[in-house]
Amino acid sequence: MKQEFEKIILKKRSVWCHIILTYFTLGIWLIIYFRCKKKKIHSEEIKSNQLKIEEEEKLKERQKQIILKEEENKIKEQKFLDEHKIIETKIVGVTQGKIQEYLLKLEHSYEANILIRPDLNNKYSDNAIEVIAILTTYNKYDESSERHYKIGYLSEQLANEFYQKGYIEKEETSSIRALQYEVTGGTYDKPTRGCNITLAIKKK
Repeated sequence: MKQEFEKIILKKRSVWCHIILTYFTLGIWLIIYFRCKKKKIHSEEIKSNQLKIEEEEKLKERQKQIILKEEENKIKEQKFLDEHKIIETKIVGVTQGKIQEYLLKLEHSYEANILIRPDLNNKYSDNAIEVIAILTTYNKYDESSERHYKIGYLSEQLANEFYQKGYIEKEETSSIRALQYEVTGGTYDKPTRGCNITLAIKKK
């Protein structure tokens, strides 16, 4: 009887030892798990911070490059303005022939250039300077082609000044490209279209 009782006691002790050992082992694994998780989170935070720092440095570098580019462009622009005379003028003779139709094409063109050149065959003035719109169009094969449209003239006063000051020569190859243009009108209250151009004349 005593031996059986001792066996029962030993068996219970063994069960409790297994339970304690199991909980102890589980506790150790939980400690290891949470420590590893904490290290992983810390590592991810460090990595995230490093990425943020790198992105900030890249952003600063891009901003620096933009500022340098803007300064470079300002210097180039100032140099250009120092070397050129800027003339803003309105084209005349815009109601002749099909010029209103051509100005409409110019207004809706995605790619266009404006140049002025001597009109050597003009019947009314020896000093006439015509304004030409060069429109670039593309077909379905992405092949480009240029079309030239006469959209008016410089005013007689301005044309005479250009010849007197030698801004342009009475030659077929002599021309000046406009810096920019603006088609005006074409509205209900101002149906007649016009065109303002900005020219840059190299100072002599």
